[in-house]
Amino acid sequence: MLIRFKYCGTHIKDEEYMNKMSSKGWNTKNLMEGFWIFERGKDNEYTYRIYYFRGMNKKAINNKIEELKKEDIEFVYKYSFWGIFRAKKDFELYKKEEQLELCNKIRKPMIIAIVVCPLAIAICIALSIIISGIFIPITCLIAVYYLVCLYLTIEYTKLINSIKRRKNN
Repeated sequence: MLIRFKYCGTHIKDEEYMNKMSSKGWNTKNLMEGFWIFERGKDNEYTYRIYYFRGMNKKAINNKIEELKKEDIEFVYKYSFWGIFRAKKDFELYKKEEQLELCNKIRKPMIIAIVVCPLAIAICIALSIIISGIFIPITCLIAVYYLVCLYLTIEYTKLINSIKRRKNN
């Protein structure tokens, strides 16, 4: 077993990282907030892809897993809104035109967060001054969330622009 920390920024970069590790004989077993768990396998044994589950109920998720299983695509792990899949063949879960729509869908709540978080931080700072210092840890948590959302927004914006450029060429 191998544990590594790597926060990739987009689902495409996650796929690239898993496939790079697979090329070295490390099969993805689990992912939790940037901490990857790999198990030993054969070099290039699997191709990995990630599916976005947000907005799907448990039945729809199970149906998707079963649908892909019929195509010899194995479900590995569900993390937050994401499902990690692998197969002993190259495969895609999204058509190229679906990728752009998906990236915009993923980025939208992050844009909202980077607009709202500074206001929440200002309110918490004011409450810390007026009422109690107990709001300082809350302010710090919101600030960390803001920075993560800002980072992810930048990464997804770069990915969206890259997809658009490839689409126009």
